[in-house]
Parts: sequence; structure tokens; C-alpha cells
Amino acid sequence: MRALSRLSAIRDSRQVVRSLFLSSAARTGLPDRPGFTLAEAVADVGAGEAETVRSWLAVGVALGELRLRDGRYLPRGRRWRAIAADPFLRDHYRSVTEYQTGTYDALLSGAERGDLGEFAATIAGVSRAAEPFTARFVRASVPPDARVLDVGCGTGVYLRAALDGRANTGVGIDLSPEVVAGAAANLTAWGLDGRASVEAADLREYTGGPFGAVTLLNCVYYFRPTELAGVFAHVRSLLAPGGRLVLVTMARENAVAAAHLDLMLRVQDVPAGLHTMGAIATAMREAGFGPGRARRLVPGQPFWGLTAS
Repeated sequence: MRALSRLSAIRDSRQVVRSLFLSSAARTGLPDRPGFTLAEAVADVGAGEAETVRSWLAVGVALGELRLRDGRYLPRGRRWRAIAADPFLRDHYRSVTEYQTGTYDALLSGAERGDLGEFAATIAGVSRAAEPFTARFVRASVPPDARVLDVGCGTGVYLRAALDGRANTGVGIDLSPEVVAGAAANLTAWGLDGRASVEAADLREYTGGPFGAVTLLNCVYYFRPTELAGVFAHVRSLLAPGGRLVLVTMARENAVAAAHLDLMLRVQDVPAGLHTMGAIATAMREAGFGPGRARRLVPGQPFWGLTAS
């Protein structure tokens, strides 16, 4: 039993090393290159002695993510290659060392973190993990020809989903000016800047209604339980008669992803946390919404979509 436990621990540590290596690589431009020399890697990393960078690259070679041939490092592993092709994976791996591992240090040291402000752009990118499920739900749930408000708009991808679906025009708001600038650039690239706009704003102070739909997608857990009913009441005030709230969230249930996210939220300088679906439904009723309809968007996972009028 002891030998098997130790073997399992060694295998686990190998995966940790892979994640740490890819996370550091994602913070450089090296995965975008077809190959590079040690000197080019040193210049790209911009820190550390050449032998330190060589040692770091040796980790990638040992993991099978890189191969060294005639003095050049070449892509080998599928994860390394995928970082260059998939912006979500780049943000995912960046987040590992930028803030995810620090969550557990903060728990043990009692330190408070400000990840939502410091790493807002990375978090916006990581939130696209559930894009296929969330975008499909948004397209199906936004009323026809509605003017939509997307709260916590992130990259703008779900505002795009609403406009690609049935919405007529839209507004996206986010707390981070950096995130808003990125979303504006995306909307322009997608040819949607004539139908949608984005601005830096706090939902609790926003007065730009009325809207046919308000979407809260992967952001309701930033509001404390004691303010949830008030937030929903303010959303209701922004809706036109018959307007619809469209909400997507991870819920507090017994699942690894939910437990990890809940911990990350609770060690922030403005503590937040996952809500149960029961707490969300109660707060919506207190705010004056009718009975909502909820369903799991990912089978077997506590990832829910909910609509209410």
C-alpha cells in the first residue's frame, strides 16, 4: 500500500511539473514560434541567466513538450502546440502560476488576494472554458429582438452569442477598463461594434435600462449572499416589462471544480463564494422575479443555466 501511494504521488508531481512548465511558457511568446535557439529564448524570457533558461527548457524536453535538435528547440508535445493555437489554453496555463497556486498559500498564510483586479484579463479568458455550453444557452434564452445587457462581459464572447442569436443590440459592462478595452477590440474584429458597446461600470450603480434581457454569466458569485436579493432587484429595475434574466453559474455542490473555485473566491480581498441554486432561487423570488427555470448545462457537473422573468 505504501509503495502504491508513493508511486501515485510521483505521478501526481509529474503532472504538477507539466502544468508549472506550460504555465511559465504561456507567459512568453515561445509557443508561437516554430522553433528557437537558447539565445532567442533568453531574450524572450527577459530574466535569468542563460544556464537557468537552459535548465528550464530541459524540463520541457524531459516532459516531451519540446525536442532539442541541432541547437534549436522544436515543438513536440500537443499541449505546447495547443497553447499557440488556442487563446483559452494560453490563459488557462497562465492562471496556474499567476493566481491559482497562490490560493492555497493564501489559505495557510491568511493573506488576502486581489486576483479579480490584478489578473482580470486572464480571468476573462479562462472563463471561456464553458463557452460551448454557455453560448448555446444564451442563444436559446435571450428573447427575440431584445436589447441585452451583459454583466461582467469579459472578452465579449457571450455578448456576441446573444447578438448572433436573437438579440438586436447590446451593451456589455465590466469592472475592469483593461477587460472592457479587450472586449471592444473583439467586437470590432467580429463586425459587431455597430450593434454593441462596452463600458467600465459596476452593475450595482448602473442605470442604463430598459433592456429586454440582462445576462449574468459566470459572475453572480462575486456578490455576497447578503446582497444577492438587492442585486437581483436592481437587475429587475433595468428590465423592460416582460424582460428576462439569463443567468449561468457554477453552484456550490460536491465537485472538484466547484470546490476549487469556491476557495479561490473566498481568499480574495473582497471575499466572495459560490452560492447554492436554492439560495439563488430564494434571492430572485425576494427581488420579485417569477418562478425560474433551471437546468444543468454540463451533465454531472454543478454548472447551471437559469432564466426568470
